[in-house]
Amino acid sequence: MRRFYNEKIDENTNFFSLSGKEAHHLKTVLRLKTGEEVIFTNGNGLDFLVKIKDLEKNYAEFSVIDIFKGKKDSHVKISLGFSMIKGKKNDEIIKPLTELGVFEIIPYISKRSISDPGEKKKTGKTERWAELAKEALKQCERSYLPRIRDVSQFEDVISNSDDYDLKIMFHERTTISSKTLMEKYMNPKKIIAIVGPEGGFTDEEKEAAINFGFETISLGPRILRAQTASLSAAFLCQHLFGDIH
Repeated sequence: MRRFYNEKIDENTNFFSLSGKEAHHLKTVLRLKTGEEVIFTNGNGLDFLVKIKDLEKNYAEFSVIDIFKGKKDSHVKISLGFSMIKGKKNDEIIKPLTELGVFEIIPYISKRSISDPGEKKKTGKTERWAELAKEALKQCERSYLPRIRDVSQFEDVISNSDDYDLKIMFHERTTISSKTLMEKYMNPKKIIAIVGPEGGFTDEEKEAAINFGFETISLGPRILRAQTASLSAAFLCQHLFGDIH
């Protein structure tokens, strides 16, 4: 059954409508018809089984048949921080992280970051990433849309991390194994994991993160591209503590 996204609907919604491009897409591109049933998610944990009551070229109306909690999201809230890389390579990270069940995506600037966009570009990137996450949300049948933070500085990310049960810095010179990490942190509910740029974290950044309570573990013996490292980090966190077994 086809899935769609509408952040404006909630548990009190009985009827709702769409207009303009969204309705046009349903009728002209997807060729849906009045009377068909589809699924909407509000990106906040709820799914809606709805029936199409009216479908015109630029207008669609729906009635809600049933509301239920989504079942495809991880029980662990993982925040994944990645150091900004050049150009559209950052875009390539958003959809896979959404598919891997990441709860929050944190782009940041570190000392060896290749990219440091201006304020106007930062806003544009965040808006574009949100749209990419929405596309992936529908495809992978999640019900929670990942929160995407504004681009921040590395120091701000690590210093504002008190609200996590487990804090991980993925680093090639590790101080703890993943097995030891599992034994030390049995059932974390909120995890923040940060991945560095292709040049790696500086010694000062590593020391600063450790001082803020971050554990350092490795992603293996090989040097990974920044995009690969981000996805590997998300997968490993889900495998160790989440819903990928």
